[in-house]
Amino acid sequence: MEMIESGCSNKVILQYFCGENGGASALKDDVITYLEQKTNLEKYKDIDDEDDLKDKIDEIADAATQLVDGTSDLADGVQELKDGCGDLLDGIDQRIGSCQGVGIAYTSDDICQLKLQGRLAIMKGIENGYAIGKDLSNIEHFRQQGVVYMTLCHNGDNDICDSASKTCHEHGGLSDFGHEVIREMNRTGMMVDLSHAGENSFFDALHASTTPIVCSHSSSRALCDHPRNLTDEQMKALAQVGGVMQVTLYPGFLRTDGKATIEDAVAHLIHAADIAGVEHVGIGTDFDGDGGIPGIADASEAINFTRQLLRHHFSEKDIQLIWGGNFLRVMQLVQDAATIPFLHP
Repeated sequence: MEMIESGCSNKVILQYFCGENGGASALKDDVITYLEQKTNLEKYKDIDDEDDLKDKIDEIADAATQLVDGTSDLADGVQELKDGCGDLLDGIDQRIGSCQGVGIAYTSDDICQLKLQGRLAIMKGIENGYAIGKDLSNIEHFRQQGVVYMTLCHNGDNDICDSASKTCHEHGGLSDFGHEVIREMNRTGMMVDLSHAGENSFFDALHASTTPIVCSHSSSRALCDHPRNLTDEQMKALAQVGGVMQVTLYPGFLRTDGKATIEDAVAHLIHAADIAGVEHVGIGTDFDGDGGIPGIADASEAINFTRQLLRHHFSEKDIQLIWGGNFLRVMQLVQDAATIPFLHP
């Protein structure tokens, strides 16, 4: 491998590939391409001392080797994550297969049927598109395993987009690969979930998707100034394309001072309904992600939220929309727009 310009120290090279300039996305080929592009033997012509020149070359070569090895490890890790995700999805099937009171729902009709049977409905979802690696075919693979929706990211940027939390603003929003991911999700009938995505990522994805999107567990930033929550502008834009945002019950996204309660969650939902319309809001409890507050600490207390909505003069129809009707509408639209058949298990 040829040398790269002497102005790039180990530190600069590592920064390039580890976050400051999009490097968290780099794989082995990206490393090699970058090093080849930076080749410039002229930079070394003024180094008279042969030992100094050799030391500089060795230093850069060591850095390059570490980068290539590191990105190979990253690729292996992504494959392991994909395999692990598949195992978890298979595990859901196995565990539910032995339970009488629950069933897996792949469509909105499945949910209705399970409800009529008095059984709980479970939908498969992936939180963090990192699970697909950089292989678009994994989207169809997971869709055929029954995955209904996928958040593009979690806490931290990935190859798809920038996150709302722990971000380095790696892409400035949705990456080129992220645009391809959304096209493939649209094609396969998988819902795009923008909870956890940064604001630029949100608007990029909103424009890229041909079907409505959801924010499965995000509250109102006007009431709690946290980057995980949606601004009024985001809510309005979401409503314009027929999407849905669901207020989460994670305490830190409901208020930054004092202890959050069910009254705070209701206030967030009322604000969202005022801004976006009741047809575009819902409840995303996040009970498995530290969600739960006094008044609605778990699913057994969900009726308390309904009582609160009645006190605030929401109609029965409104409450049906809030408690899943809006989400199911988007789910149906997304699946109807798919251009490949879903092979119902």
